[in-house]
Amino acid sequence: MIEKKISTNDSKFSEGKIISDVIAKSQDNLIKELNINFKKWTVALNQSLRENLFLIFFCSYTQIPLFLVGKPGSSKSISIEILMQELGPPKSTKKFLEKWNLPSLKPFYIQCSPITTALGITKIFEQARSYASHLDPENALSVVIFG
Repeated sequence: MIEKKISTNDSKFSEGKIISDVIAKSQDNLIKELNINFKKWTVALNQSLRENLFLIFFCSYTQIPLFLVGKPGSSKSISIEILMQELGPPKSTKKFLEKWNLPSLKPFYIQCSPITTALGITKIFEQARSYASHLDPENALSVVIFG
C-alpha cells in the first residue's frame, strides 16, 4: 500500500489511503450491483474474495489478461466460479448485464499439469475464439481460465 504523505494547506493526507478507499468503494459497489447470494455459495465475503471478484470482473470486460496467483484457500477458484455462474449465459436473466449492456461471460477451462502441452493450450484458445466468432460480441465474451 502506498503511504506517501502529502502536505496541502497544512493538512496531511495519505495518497495511498485515498486510492485504497476508492478501490474498496468500487469493490463494494460492484458486489452490491451483482447482488450475489453468498449464502448460496456457502462462502464468506472476505477481503480476498472481494479483491478477486473485482479483478476478474474488470479484467474480463476490458479484455486484459489476468494471472490470479495466491496460496490455496485465497478464494481464486470460488471467485471465478461465482462470476462465471452469475454473469454467464443466458444474458437475458442477468439484470446487472442488461443494466450496463455487458455481454455474458463464457468460460473455457484448461486444467494445467506437468503434461499440459502448448498444443493443448492453443486448442482451448481456438475453441474460445471460434465460439466468440459465431456470436455478437455484445451478447457473449469468451474467457479462458487456467486451473
